[in-house]
Amino acid sequence: MANAATQCAWHGPEVAVEISRSTQADWQAQLPGPGMKTENNAICGTAPLVKGAAPRKLFFPNLNGVRFVAALMVIVHHVEQTKKYFHLPSRYQDNVMGTDLGGLGVTLFFVLSGFLITYLLLVEKHESGTVSLRNFYVRRILRIWPLYYFAVLLAFFVIPAFFPGLMVGSFADKLPVHFWPKLAMYLLLVPNVLFVLRAYFPPVLFASQAWSIGVEEQFYAVWPVLVKFSRRLPLILGAIVASFVVVAILIVLAPDNILWLHFVKNFLLVTRIDCMAVGGLAAWLLVKNAPALAVIYSVPVQCAAYLLTFVLVYFQVSFQFSNHLPYAILYAVLLLNLAANPRTLLHLNNRVFDYLGRISYGLYMYHLLAIVVSIRAVVWLIHGYSPMINALIYALSIILVVLISTVSYEFFEKPFLKLKVRFSTVVSGDNAR
Repeated sequence: MANAATQCAWHGPEVAVEISRSTQADWQAQLPGPGMKTENNAICGTAPLVKGAAPRKLFFPNLNGVRFVAALMVIVHHVEQTKKYFHLPSRYQDNVMGTDLGGLGVTLFFVLSGFLITYLLLVEKHESGTVSLRNFYVRRILRIWPLYYFAVLLAFFVIPAFFPGLMVGSFADKLPVHFWPKLAMYLLLVPNVLFVLRAYFPPVLFASQAWSIGVEEQFYAVWPVLVKFSRRLPLILGAIVASFVVVAILIVLAPDNILWLHFVKNFLLVTRIDCMAVGGLAAWLLVKNAPALAVIYSVPVQCAAYLLTFVLVYFQVSFQFSNHLPYAILYAVLLLNLAANPRTLLHLNNRVFDYLGRISYGLYMYHLLAIVVSIRAVVWLIHGYSPMINALIYALSIILVVLISTVSYEFFEKPFLKLKVRFSTVVSGDNAR
């Protein structure tokens, strides 16, 4: 809901499909111990890389589970927010469930995107000696555009015309305001600019969450070029993080009445390229099998990272001069352990979480629709407030969005995903099963 999407977004599965599958046992058998070097100083977590070899199958355990957890954080945030539109008791802005939980889920998605995209581009560069920009962009188009544009079609035309009863609050009245400029921005894949300017461009219900797809598309436009031509990638990534901190400090210290500076501040808060760069640095550590991994994989560091993450998230600790950067660093530590440490303390690698992670693009794009339909159904079934309402709303919302996303994934998204094989140096996703 446009506030609805205030810091909530989906970012995981568009990169999830880049990882092909093998068995966890195979992965663990191939994995060197922490701090060990493999042939060619190769990637920790896979067999040694050899130029000219057959396309490699890569597998990171637990990360589909991470995607589902991050998506669930966003869903919980939006359930609490949407209940307010129906004048139901809500915890939105009252506690961890409704303040920044969704925003922290977004940051987790961003770090995961930076990690996976950087890792896979580095693998391709090592295997082939370069990065095929054409193939990369085609794979991203096949993964992102079909569902993205379908959701835009639903939000702008289908639902308002054929299901007007789902247009809650004032969203129906606000849809015609600047209709064509808003549609153009969505079609040009820059809805994040609309999100930053939401005070002037009223949000579009059921599409407002797609601002994050715009952020990702802009990330995809730049990142492969950076990896392809950079010889000092970690220095560049470190400079990106440092520059964002410096800019954030300057903006915080600047007067609030400078309009263009306010726009820059909001745009940087939305973009969070520094969080993606942190994920990229984690990928570089893994590719190089850096000695620092021995420390990151240690039990004390794992325990400290999980405990600190829980405390910061629960108490909604904010960092004025660095936004979500401290969270991004903690997430990167957790992702490295979950993805590549055979002695990880947490395991999310099971059939249920694996599948829910694979369909989490749909979970994100359809979840606002599922929430509104569920609340309307529950309110219609139960007249007046009942303690059962909250449980029913959550249960029905999750069941409905899983069903919708499953149908979408199996019958709409998969045909496009299968085409990616033609443009892949590394066979990936379901295509490698």
